[in-house]
Amino acid sequence: MSAQSAESSARRPLDDEIEVQVDKLERVVLLATSAAALGGSLLTASLALTVDVRLGGGLSLMLVGVAIWFFLMRVLLGLGIASHAIRRLDPIVESMVPSLMLLVEAYALPHPLMQLTSSAPLVYGLICVLSVLRLRSRLPMLVGVLGGLQYLAIIQFVIVPRLPLALIASGELSLGLIYVQPLVIMMIGFTGSLVSVALRNAVRRAHGELRARDLFGKYQIGDRIAAGGMGVVFRARYQPEGGFRRDVAIKVIHDRLALEQSFVDSFRAEAELAARLTHPNVVQVHDFGKINDTYFVAMEYVDGWTLAGIQQRCLAANRPLPPPLLALILRDICLALQFAHAEVRGDDGQLLRVVHRDLSPSNVLVTRSGMAKITDFGVAKVLGAKAFTQATTLTGKLAYMAPEQAAGGAVDERADLFCVGIICWELLTGQPLFRKPTDAATLSAVLNQPLVPPSQLRVGLAPHWDQFVVRALQRSADQRFGSAAQMVAAIDGLLAAEGVPAPGELAQWLASLNAPAATEASAIPVRADAGSDATLIDQREIQARQGRVKG
Repeated sequence: MSAQSAESSARRPLDDEIEVQVDKLERVVLLATSAAALGGSLLTASLALTVDVRLGGGLSLMLVGVAIWFFLMRVLLGLGIASHAIRRLDPIVESMVPSLMLLVEAYALPHPLMQLTSSAPLVYGLICVLSVLRLRSRLPMLVGVLGGLQYLAIIQFVIVPRLPLALIASGELSLGLIYVQPLVIMMIGFTGSLVSVALRNAVRRAHGELRARDLFGKYQIGDRIAAGGMGVVFRARYQPEGGFRRDVAIKVIHDRLALEQSFVDSFRAEAELAARLTHPNVVQVHDFGKINDTYFVAMEYVDGWTLAGIQQRCLAANRPLPPPLLALILRDICLALQFAHAEVRGDDGQLLRVVHRDLSPSNVLVTRSGMAKITDFGVAKVLGAKAFTQATTLTGKLAYMAPEQAAGGAVDERADLFCVGIICWELLTGQPLFRKPTDAATLSAVLNQPLVPPSQLRVGLAPHWDQFVVRALQRSADQRFGSAAQMVAAIDGLLAAEGVPAPGELAQWLASLNAPAATEASAIPVRADAGSDATLIDQREIQARQGRVKG
């Protein structure tokens, strides 16, 4: 199903409900019109007794007929008899009411000039307003066009032939102004159609916003944060009874996916697993549930940016992330992985060994205070007592997959550590590592592309970063870091070599990077001789120069 058809399907029930309410409004309008016509007939009857018998009597009889017609249509519509025909015929009759008034005045008024001051155009405008209230987009335009054509015909064939020729020849009366009135009536109709469409869309928007706010009870839905093929994430406020409030993020799956039990089961499993991952560097899950036909999960709201957004902003501002600050972010990521891999336990007390399998910059959030948090364990795998998991389907982002995962082989915790290596390499160099124009090319790069050490792409980068990245990005899992704890120890070594940043330094740097008026710029220095034909760096050479990273 395309996005357009899905949106159309979602709007159809609301449109049906609008039509039901419009039918009810139609009966109210018919009754009100009938009463107004009856009241007008009484007024014109008194006019016949005091001013002009022909004019008052003619208008009174016409309005009585109009009142009877609309009352009869109201009764038939209430009984459900010929409702479709009534909705089509009634606008034509309504457009004829002012025309009939104009004809009566044309033959009853003693002087033709008095006919040009008729109240018929005002009645045409009132009829258009009534048609707008019915929220049918074409109805005001139909009423305006029919009314304008009728008015034009009466002017052309009834009023103008009765005007004195001497008055026309003298130029005191401009026929052009007379013929403008039908055009104005038509323009009122076209404008009414635009207003009717705007009102109907406003009803849809108001309904959607109110439904969203009413749907989740204790969660007040706010602005949309993100949207994807599986659902929408909103910023919300958790405000249960008791008075306290807390900002949360609400992830709501699309209605069409809520009908697929397999997807609902996986969505529930993700929420249940994420709820066990109670760690400062993991986005916390607070609640999961279903209200009406909508499934949702309430998560910790992280006030900050995705690592992917920071990466893009660094490129746009031409400001590389300083290596010591990058080390702080990587350390937080590895602490989260260390907890997921080796500390989280199930109800039976056994280690779950949760492998994320979809770690990428878009799934890492960095708060304004500078703390990194992993999110989106949607395709995570629980290894438990198993040594590894065998991939049956390719899940995750190809450009951030370990080779064994991309090849459909055995996957364990070390696949996540390979992803950390990719993130590190890209943030150091400001370039994508494996991402190519096509999936096939990306897959080939993950499996076969020689690794260019980051120091060959960024001048001034210390060699110990090459050593860290090369070990993390070994295609053989046995040659990588053996665990997230080992990677944390290696990052501590990097921080010791680089110098540990002062408290708050990362937060200040991120604030300056994302400030609207930030003007600082320092380009990532790129070696002139760095090219795509660079070969895989010899790890033994680095070790000889720099010594092995402990752990």
